[in-house]
Amino acid sequence: MKTNETFITKSLKFLILAACLILASCNQDSKYSEQIIGKYYTIETIDGLGDEETSISATMELYEEFLPNKTSIAEWNMKLLIDNRVSVIYQIDPITAKWNIKNGNLYYDYGVPNITLNFKSTNASNFLDQLLVEQVRNYIENNSKDLYKQYITEEGDEPLKIIELNEKRLVTIDPTDPENSKTIQKRIK
Repeated sequence: MKTNETFITKSLKFLILAACLILASCNQDSKYSEQIIGKYYTIETIDGLGDEETSISATMELYEEFLPNKTSIAEWNMKLLIDNRVSVIYQIDPITAKWNIKNGNLYYDYGVPNITLNFKSTNASNFLDQLLVEQVRNYIENNSKDLYKQYITEEGDEPLKIIELNEKRLVTIDPTDPENSKTIQKRIK
C-alpha cells in the first residue's frame, strides 16, 4: 500500500510541476506580448559583396514598430559603399507583418510582401563613378526585389528565439543560423 501511495504522490507532484511550467510559459509569452509594444532600431553591416574587381558593403538600418494589434511595420534604409568611396543610398518602403509570441519565440507572417526600393542619393561625382553607380543600380533595382521578397518571406517561416526583452532592447537569435548570431534592437520609444 505504501508503494502505491508513493507512486500517487510522486505522480501528483510531477503533474503539478508540469502544470506550473506550462502556466509560466503562457505567462512569459503574455508578458513578452505586452513588453514588445514599441519602436526599435538596429543596424547591420554586410561586407564581402561584389566581385573580384569591385568591393561592395551594405549597411542596413531597420526601424521596426510593434503595435498592440499584433501588427509590425518595418522600414529600412540601405547604404551601399562601393570600393570604400562611392555610396548609393536606398530607402525601402514600409513592410507590414503580423507578429505573435509563442513559447518564447517571435513569429512573423509577412504574407506576400511588396518590396519597393527608392533610390535616394549617391556621392558619385566623376563620370567613372557615375557609370559604376549606374551598373550597381541596374543590378539592385532589377534583381534585388525578388531576393528581398524571398529573404523576408523565408525569415517569416522561422521563429526568432527571444533572448532578452526589456525597456531598453529586444535581443533575438535565429535558431537556424549556424553562427547563432544575435540581433539586438534598441528600443527608441
